[in-house]
Amino acid sequence: MLRAMSGPASREGRTTAWTPHARVALAVAALFAVALVAARGGSAIPVEPGAVRVVEPPERPVPTESGPAGEVDSAIDLIGGVGVGLLLAVIGVLVLIGAVGVLASFGMRGSRRRRRASTPVRAAQSTVDEQAQALRTAVRAGMADVAARTGGPPGDAVIAAWLVLEDAAAACGTRRGPAETPSEFTARVLAGHSVDPAALADLRSRYHRARFAGEATAEDATAARVALARVEETLA
Repeated sequence: MLRAMSGPASREGRTTAWTPHARVALAVAALFAVALVAARGGSAIPVEPGAVRVVEPPERPVPTESGPAGEVDSAIDLIGGVGVGLLLAVIGVLVLIGAVGVLASFGMRGSRRRRRASTPVRAAQSTVDEQAQALRTAVRAGMADVAARTGGPPGDAVIAAWLVLEDAAAACGTRRGPAETPSEFTARVLAGHSVDPAALADLRSRYHRARFAGEATAEDATAARVALARVEETLA
């Protein structure tokens, strides 16, 4: 029965966590308790009657006239009072310094944690910006090749416009998934950036029709070039 009664309590004792403020308060209380005991000049431990034999000191004659002895006693009492007050003041200053040090250390730890937490965010944003710049550079180079293309079936112009985006996505460093097609991979990479979704979807749709259905007109070729230019313009 004793084990059953003491089990939860012992577990609770083991899982109790002292906060920094509670530790500082406990230290302050302990130091003031020591100071009070020192000021009283006695022990705070109770003693049972009869446990210690008290020997009465021999009586001394009381001087009938006030003289140097009374003045000395008054001086001793004054010095003792000043000493206790000074001791309490020193203890208070030390406790205050310790509390300020503890709070400052926890503040510095919190600041370091916030800096460490913000570092990955800045690094990730820098990576996104660098990838967007690489994509824009590759798309601009591909657009120059498409603009230089003259003649030929309109379907080839549509396919060439989409392949500009596929080549740019493949060169940005992102790994393609095992089950992803090149067009799916390209759409996923560009979706991770600020890009005109309507222009991207229109160019991808015309590319699928031109490549897999063989359906493309001169209007499709022109629209594909316009959509590619819109993607490059909004890519960020």
